[in-house]
Amino acid sequence: VSALRWRAETIAVWTFYRAELARHGEPLALVVGPTTDGRWQARCGSPSRSTRELAEAGDYLTTEPTAARAKSCAAGWALGV
Repeated sequence: VSALRWRAETIAVWTFYRAELARHGEPLALVVGPTTDGRWQARCGSPSRSTRELAEAGDYLTTEPTAARAKSCAAGWALGV
């Protein structure tokens, strides 16, 4: 899970985290961002899509209480852990 490098991106006033990898030989982007209720949501999709686009309309993975937990869950899913 720690093999992924998460890059922080500020969109408007919020910080989002993005990681890119290959899953089953296909390129994939993971995005973790804040929700309106203070939790963190993880989504995934094509790395050609913007972070904002993935955060709004990417394939839903999970909602967690912290960014660290959302990143860990997304990475575990992507890496098959």
